[in-house]
Amino acid sequence: MQSDERRRLLAELVAGKGELSFTDAARRFHVSEMTIRRDVEALEQERLVMRVPKGVVPHTSREPSMSVRQRAFAAEKAAIASAVVPLLFPHARVLLDSGSTAYAIGKALRGQGLELTILTPSLLVASELAHEPGTRLLLTGGQLCPDEMSLTGPETVESIRSYNLDFFVMGVGGIHPRLGISDYNRDEAATKRAGIKSSDKTIVCVDHSKLHCSYLMKVASLDEVDMLVTDAEESHPTVQAARSQGVTLSFANVANTPPGSA
Repeated sequence: MQSDERRRLLAELVAGKGELSFTDAARRFHVSEMTIRRDVEALEQERLVMRVPKGVVPHTSREPSMSVRQRAFAAEKAAIASAVVPLLFPHARVLLDSGSTAYAIGKALRGQGLELTILTPSLLVASELAHEPGTRLLLTGGQLCPDEMSLTGPETVESIRSYNLDFFVMGVGGIHPRLGISDYNRDEAATKRAGIKSSDKTIVCVDHSKLHCSYLMKVASLDEVDMLVTDAEESHPTVQAARSQGVTLSFANVANTPPGSA
């Protein structure tokens, strides 16, 4: 079977099953797992599938579930989280976003002794930092989204607008060189826009899979944010577009991420 045909069938199989392990895919197509991994990399470039540990799930214009996102690119998100921590000074006032990358950052902040004031719409982030010594933890108002364990809506936006913040540590759905920063959800996008306006500096944290992607809800132009933290290569066109618009770049080193930190 030719690789193009195998990849087409693999994409259809993943779309039908919802999730497929590398082992099962290799067995079905009578090829090695390494061949399947190369096929998956090619399909990712076409935005047809998305890798998770030990397997693959469909890519969708709708945001994947939190459980899927936490498993997808977990090492990359842990590396990004480790790169964010040194950017925050002690006693800073920080808005920490909701989502899987923000959750990884919340985990990375434990034990750092920064004694931050953290405002967050994420109950998952709050649970990570609830007992962190010296941390002042504030939750936004809003309606609970049970799947995300986060708060959204007009109350969330108004809550964020009432604070003066040093940093907004923001996760996003996608970044595009021309279309800027976007997200899947109207309420989430409104929350992020409020965070940008209420913060002195906005740090966008994004793994390479979200670069050169755009979704329905516009969050901001690239020149509206201050820093991009990513595991992507410096030569990536979206990274270069951010640099050309004055965004400071910080690169996460996945190879240096300790095992089990994700």
